[in-house]
Amino acid sequence: MKTQFQLGLLILSGIFTGLGTGELILRIHPLQPRTQIVRQGTLRLSGGVPVWEEQPAVVHRECVEQHPERIRILFVGSSITYGSGKLDEFTSFTALLEDRLNALRPAPGFCVLNFAQPGFGFEQKWAMAREQVPIYHPAVTLLEHWDGQWYHYSLLGDAAYATRGMTLRADGFPGMPCVPDFLNQYLFLHSRLYQYTVIALAHDDGSGPESPRRFVRDTLAGVAPTLRVMGTRPVYYMATTLDRPFADRRPVQENWQDPIRQLGQVEGVPVYSLAEELKDSDYLDLRQDSCCHFNLAGHEALAKVFERIVLKELDHPSKPGVSQRTLGRTNLEAGIGKFVKQANGCPWENHSAVGVHAATSRAVCVPRR
Repeated sequence: MKTQFQLGLLILSGIFTGLGTGELILRIHPLQPRTQIVRQGTLRLSGGVPVWEEQPAVVHRECVEQHPERIRILFVGSSITYGSGKLDEFTSFTALLEDRLNALRPAPGFCVLNFAQPGFGFEQKWAMAREQVPIYHPAVTLLEHWDGQWYHYSLLGDAAYATRGMTLRADGFPGMPCVPDFLNQYLFLHSRLYQYTVIALAHDDGSGPESPRRFVRDTLAGVAPTLRVMGTRPVYYMATTLDRPFADRRPVQENWQDPIRQLGQVEGVPVYSLAEELKDSDYLDLRQDSCCHFNLAGHEALAKVFERIVLKELDHPSKPGVSQRTLGRTNLEAGIGKFVKQANGCPWENHSAVGVHAATSRAVCVPRR
């Protein structure tokens, strides 16, 4: 009996030692589970959607504070637009674009705002556009599209997890069989080893990834008309892989790009392909990696591309498509929220008016520092 008891203690001791070692290793050298996890200190909710801001300087809000009379151009996107590697707020293509536009047209000048962030899916991009367009009143809003942008984040504790495709419990957490909800929540939030194991073993609930056509039909349709009601001109641009020459066909990309092009025709939204815009360039000279990220030379090339796009859309704007005329006003207002109704003042918490936009006569609001 005593031998069996000692054996049991030895087994339990070995289990806890192994678990403790695994937990320590994952905290010192964290392994990335098969899903996107965001633990940024700036993580917050915008209209119920988790968003974050790694480096506020990239946004370039100070341009609006210092030059409220300038025309504003606003970008929302993922790490492709945000930039990666050795790029900073001075060498990203949006900063270079602002310099080029101001050199060409110094009066009234331009402010280019970049609200892209690494890891952003479409729901984050759209949440930021809904939040920031009524504040800054950009003349043009450029929305990046990328393969797989339809994943969904859930805010669990102090981190956001891409949970599309996982089987979730009633409390919104993924979990392991036979573990009670209260214990599952505690272990998921406090143990990296348990969290990693749960995510690694999570079963597909059959919902994802969402097909591109369903995404366009159920989610993207109506976005452009809503932006127009907000007072900005929508433009879509489609990112590209950097694993082959720009002129080569990319069948996988066509699967998700074609539905966006078709929607653009219906809604009268200009849709640009970075692969087509850069077809005369050598992709090896411009890439940071084979996925989709551009190096410094690539961002310099993108600045030239978007200079053409922005000036074209300002000088020769595309006409709205049929869907803006047929969409019900209730649907449009649902996408705008309270901001348009209060657009003549500066009602947002922790914001101050720094001037009046010449084209719209609306207050230019910027966050208080």
